[in-house]
Amino acid sequence: MALAIMPLHTSCFLVILIISTIEPTPSQDASPSVVISRNLPLPRLPINIPVVTRCSCLSLLMIWPKKDNVIGIYDTGEIQTDISRSVFIALPKKPGATEYELHRTISLMSHVTKILLRVVMMRIRSKIKPEIADEQYGFVEGKGTTNAIYKLHTLIQRAIEVQKDVYLCFIDYTKAFDRVRHDEIMKDLTQIKIDGKDLRVIKNIYWEQTAAMRVEGETSTYQKIKRGVRQGWVLSPDLFSLYSEFIMRSIEGLIGIHIGEHIINNLRYADDLTV
Repeated sequence: MALAIMPLHTSCFLVILIISTIEPTPSQDASPSVVISRNLPLPRLPINIPVVTRCSCLSLLMIWPKKDNVIGIYDTGEIQTDISRSVFIALPKKPGATEYELHRTISLMSHVTKILLRVVMMRIRSKIKPEIADEQYGFVEGKGTTNAIYKLHTLIQRAIEVQKDVYLCFIDYTKAFDRVRHDEIMKDLTQIKIDGKDLRVIKNIYWEQTAAMRVEGETSTYQKIKRGVRQGWVLSPDLFSLYSEFIMRSIEGLIGIHIGEHIINNLRYADDLTV
């Protein structure tokens, strides 16, 4: 079987489209190796297509029969049980850890869920991005803690030059990602006019999501998740940024440092806040 594989960080749908355009030949079926096809009718396809391992290729082929499921879910909004489910695995932060606080969890979910969420993310990101204020430095392309520290240092220097006192309050929200209210997320998405199908998919997955813990090979019973952004979602950073943005808009216009006509009274990096 012949496969042409795009880099793994690109859209999974593009991988599926590439696989579907290749017709296997008898000689290719008999060969255990992976053959690269360069003549694919897809726009802007790189010439040098990397080949992944045979195991990865088999995983991608397992996704292909489910593409109709993804399209059907997007059109109808009906969420299957395996898509709304996640399994959490606890990893110790240090050897010998036994307390809950000393573990971090990772979330396992189906390939179909990842594909569907990737598509939704690419559709709604163009509407979420303009809503995020310049004061947010987390989950923003081209920004990081270095930029936030530099801006804070510049503001303090400016205050010293004009002989003004600066008071800073550093806030670290406790379990911020786990305390997000689902109804508020939907309200925020509706307010920025997210497309109805995208909103319906997000809403149905959130409202129907369940999760279980897996410890030493044993899985607990599935329980409904009633709050928090879903761990492991490619959508979660954007949803959290939008959620926190609407909260921070309540302090716009309060006292701060004047830069031209703009008042800066907070700097943020995801859930870390300086007021």
